Amino acid sequence: MINTYLAYVPLPDELRDRLDAYTKELKNNELDMLSVPRLRAHVTLMRMNCEAPDEQHLDDGLSDLNHQPVSFSPKEVKKSSQSAVALKMEESEAIHDLHLAVADVFANKQAQPTQHVKPKHQDRYDTIQKYGSPFFGEHYNPHMTIGYTGEDFDNLPLPRDVNESIQFEATEVVLSKKEQDSGRPYEEVGRYEFA
Repeated sequence: MINTYLAYVPLPDELRDRLDAYTKELKNNELDMLSVPRLRAHVTLMRMNCEAPDEQHLDDGLSDLNHQPVSFSPKEVKKSSQSAVALKMEESEAIHDLHLAVADVFANKQAQPTQHVKPKHQDRYDTIQKYGSPFFGEHYNPHMTIGYTGEDFDNLPLPRDVNESIQFEATEVVLSKKEQDSGRPYEEVGRYEFA
């Protein structure tokens, strides 16, 4: 069986209400946007389709993760895919180091080899082979998905009070899974606190 595994940094509970209030304001004033119902707000570190027996490898690797807490600070609202609305995070060496530490646990565990690489991502072939996506490794772009829309829009600067109210420090990584293409919600596999 093939599962989709997702490793992410959860948003602390006390910040959810602030983010929810901002998302509602954005929906009312700026965008025709749907909420993200399946997972609580988070910053994705890695996602890959893996064989179910590889779950123990992922669990062991994340259990051995030795990392210091990492600060996250949102910068702007942007479209991160055809339909996803995201808070782009300020980039930092600490965030990229955390991503690479997690991504390297997943490296080369992709269940199905990549069959087709889009022409615009040909220069990322090695990254795709290693991480199953052109958007991980050196091309990682930290963001938090907050909704979905069919609208096009220019990046929106975050109001200062929103930016300051949603900054947080990550102290753990969560691993979740769902059966590939099942439409089911993710279920938590484990939580891994930083040393």
